[in-house]
Amino acid sequence: MKRPRSASPSSAEGSCRSKCSRCEDKEVLLPLVRAEIDRGVAHRSRILRWLSKTAEKVLRKIQASTSEESSFDEAGSDRNEEWLQVITESTKLHHKLWSGYQRDSKRLGERRAREIVELEVAKQYEKLHELASALLLCIAPGDLGQEEVAGSSYGFVEFQGRQVGNDKSDDLGDRLARQRNWDLRSAAKDALCAVLSCLCCRTEKAWLEDFDDERPVRGYFAHALVEASSRFRIAMGTEIRAASRLACLQVTFEMPFGKALEHMDFGGPLPAGHLRLPRARRQYALQEILVKGGRGKEKLRPAENLKPESSLKAALYNDAPAILLDVYAALAPRTAVKEHGLGEVVKAEFMGLLHRAKKERKILIFMLGGPSPVELAEKVYLKEHYVAMGLRCGFLRWRETPKDSWRRQKCFDQRLILGLAMP
Repeated sequence: MKRPRSASPSSAEGSCRSKCSRCEDKEVLLPLVRAEIDRGVAHRSRILRWLSKTAEKVLRKIQASTSEESSFDEAGSDRNEEWLQVITESTKLHHKLWSGYQRDSKRLGERRAREIVELEVAKQYEKLHELASALLLCIAPGDLGQEEVAGSSYGFVEFQGRQVGNDKSDDLGDRLARQRNWDLRSAAKDALCAVLSCLCCRTEKAWLEDFDDERPVRGYFAHALVEASSRFRIAMGTEIRAASRLACLQVTFEMPFGKALEHMDFGGPLPAGHLRLPRARRQYALQEILVKGGRGKEKLRPAENLKPESSLKAALYNDAPAILLDVYAALAPRTAVKEHGLGEVVKAEFMGLLHRAKKERKILIFMLGGPSPVELAEKVYLKEHYVAMGLRCGFLRWRETPKDSWRRQKCFDQRLILGLAMP
């Protein structure tokens, strides 16, 4: 009869009577495992300490400028007032940069205005970073996750949006006002979106603009705060000198694939009301760009070579949630990204999102924006390691029946290049 596992000599006594390879492995591996756990805990604690010091530094600066007589460490002092001053300081700085951008856009054109605001953000980087770090600690004290890239750990913070009002009938400015007035943390999230929109500014994209003419302006990201399906993820640097440096921002939504397309610019790549019309014999395909032997500047796969993709049709008329990547941006000027070694984290965050979509068996979809989406696809997304994960970039094409030609896309300035990874 077999001896029960709990009664085996190695279980009862803790080790074999004669030295075996399993015990030798344990002697080697257990200290390594314990060291790895200790390293992760130490790294997390170090980031939280640095964020706390940054918040303390910002609060002290603000208190010194408002009341030199009061003591910051006075017992029983109310911190809410100081946090409100951090929030006010953050929104004022965003407003100053946004106003300058608006003025330069009218005088010099949008491209030149984007160049100027990128230079101005680089000058204000340290102050913007201090404010963002302080606000992050106010929003999520202690809620720090951990990831690894190239053998180094980095921290991240995530938080969800909250459904406020109706996204179709209610004014976005009113919804955001209700959100920021909810409590202190909600007001801090509102201000954080404003500061992050400044940190992300590039010549290619000025994120500090409003999303839909809402007032007051808090930058592009703020609209996601009033959507329950949204998720903010803020990652930090890896190296000891950069562990408390904000590195990357991702804003994602979870919604059905068809709705995700309609959420994009110009109502998405399909005609208005398309998904509500009869669909029995329709076919869909992704016309990929930058393919070998492709046509034109975009190196498009020829339309006559397209093959219908039944998985695309099934996804379009299915309510299963897909992941819509709305924002993916570095949280520092180009020089700071290089100086603090943040680039590897930015890349690792996108790879992590691809892995998450695969693991959860969800479609990952996003729109390539900016003035040169084809160049963006070539430089950033269509890299070998991403393509190996199933990522493709191209135009969504459709036709009514197999006998019909593929329908023309929307007019040139409304054509959308999509990034797509099927599960």
